[in-house]
Amino acid sequence: MIFQSIKTTELNKNLIDQILNLKESHWKYGKESQLKWFDKFTQENDLHNFMIMDKEIHGYTSLSQRSFKEVDLSNNVKNSSYILFTTLIINKKVRNYSSALNMMKFNNRIISKTKKPSFLLCHKNLINFYKYFGWNLIGKKDFNVPDHKSSLIGMTYNFTKLKNVFYNFYYYS
Repeated sequence: MIFQSIKTTELNKNLIDQILNLKESHWKYGKESQLKWFDKFTQENDLHNFMIMDKEIHGYTSLSQRSFKEVDLSNNVKNSSYILFTTLIINKKVRNYSSALNMMKFNNRIISKTKKPSFLLCHKNLINFYKYFGWNLIGKKDFNVPDHKSSLIGMTYNFTKLKNVFYNFYYYS
């Protein structure tokens, strides 16, 4: 098992195709739809983390630097950046505790090296999975994602929630 992190600018057609095939095995939007989304929302410096076995991608995560705003009770605004964690997927053929453990350790190491907080949205049934890897819940009353409507649950890593501060995490900028 090899783990590798590559910027968008370093991806070739073969790697993008493998990413889209892996995503399509889990989310049935169609490969063309996946490619449109990838082209529209993936930025040059986004990181693409791979778990590679037998020269094929069997695990994938996208880590993207994005912006967030901290708004306090006096409406003072502080702009910062964070790492958006999306698209954790492991091939069904190799999906097990060991592969998930190793993939998440790799992701967390990459995030920690950036010295930035990270944020993700997930379904309720994945909360304990992410908690196991050091991620923390952030209350729905404490954050918003203005450019990405979702009813999913927010979680953070490498992040200290300040008291009486509201966070706007931007998904696409």
